[in-house]
Amino acid sequence: MENNKLQYGVWLDFPQNKPNDCERLLIRRKGYGQIWEPAVYNEHYECWDDGEADDYLCDLDCVDKFMLIPEI
Repeated sequence: MENNKLQYGVWLDFPQNKPNDCERLLIRRKGYGQIWEPAVYNEHYECWDDGEADDYLCDLDCVDKFMLIPEI
Protein backbone atom coordinates (compact mmCIF):
# COMPACT_ATOMS: atom_id res chain seq x y z
CA MET A 1 0.00 0.00 0.00
CA GLU A 2 1.42 3.39 -0.92
CA ASN A 3 1.86 6.20 1.58
CA ASN A 4 -0.71 8.38 -0.11
CA LYS A 5 -3.29 5.93 1.24
CA LEU A 6 -1.75 5.71 4.74
CA GLN A 7 -2.28 8.35 7.40
CA TYR A 8 0.29 9.98 9.64
CA GLY A 9 -0.29 9.71 13.39
CA VAL A 10 -2.47 6.60 13.18
CA TRP A 11 -1.42 3.13 14.36
CA LEU A 12 -1.67 0.74 11.40
CA ASP A 13 -1.66 -3.04 11.46
CA PHE A 14 1.35 -4.77 9.94
CA PRO A 15 1.57 -6.63 7.55
CA GLN A 16 -1.93 -5.69 6.34
CA ASN A 17 -0.45 -2.23 5.69
CA LYS A 18 3.14 -1.70 4.63
CA PRO A 19 5.22 1.48 4.61
CA ASN A 20 7.54 2.40 1.77
CA ASP A 21 11.12 1.16 1.87
CA CYS A 22 13.35 3.37 4.10
CA GLU A 23 10.30 5.02 5.68
CA ARG A 24 10.85 6.34 9.22
CA LEU A 25 8.19 5.28 11.70
CA LEU A 26 7.32 4.17 15.17
CA ILE A 27 6.91 0.43 15.65
CA ARG A 28 5.28 -1.70 18.32
CA ARG A 29 6.77 -5.16 18.68
CA LYS A 30 4.57 -8.14 19.42
CA GLY A 31 4.51 -8.98 23.12
CA TYR A 32 6.03 -5.63 24.20
CA GLY A 33 2.72 -4.09 25.31
CA GLN A 34 2.48 -0.35 24.77
CA ILE A 35 6.22 0.16 24.31
CA TRP A 36 7.12 1.71 20.94
CA GLU A 37 10.38 2.70 19.30
CA PRO A 38 11.58 4.55 16.21
CA ALA A 39 12.63 2.40 13.28
CA VAL A 40 13.10 2.33 9.53
CA TYR A 41 11.36 -0.18 7.28
CA ASN A 42 14.00 -2.08 5.30
CA GLU A 43 12.22 -3.96 2.54
CA HIS A 44 15.45 -5.16 0.91
CA TYR A 45 16.77 -6.97 4.01
CA GLU A 46 13.27 -7.73 5.33
CA CYS A 47 13.81 -6.14 8.73
CA TRP A 48 13.36 -3.05 10.85
CA ASP A 49 16.57 -1.11 11.45
CA ASP A 50 17.87 2.27 12.63
CA GLY A 51 18.16 3.75 9.14
CA GLU A 52 21.91 4.19 9.41
CA ALA A 53 22.65 0.64 8.17
CA ASP A 54 24.34 0.02 11.52
CA ASP A 55 21.75 -1.45 13.85
CA TYR A 56 19.35 -4.25 13.03
CA LEU A 57 16.33 -4.06 15.35
CA CYS A 58 14.18 -7.09 14.48
CA ASP A 59 12.59 -9.17 11.73
CA LEU A 60 9.48 -7.88 9.96
CA ASP A 61 7.21 -10.45 11.60
CA CYS A 62 8.14 -9.22 15.11
CA VAL A 63 6.09 -6.03 14.62
CA ASP A 64 2.30 -5.87 14.78
CA LYS A 65 1.70 -2.10 14.43
CA PHE A 66 3.46 0.93 13.01
CA MET A 67 2.86 4.66 12.75
CA LEU A 68 4.18 6.88 9.99
CA ILE A 69 6.05 9.94 11.22
CA PRO A 70 6.59 12.93 8.97
CA GLU A 71 10.04 14.27 8.08
CA ILE A 72 10.97 17.41 9.97
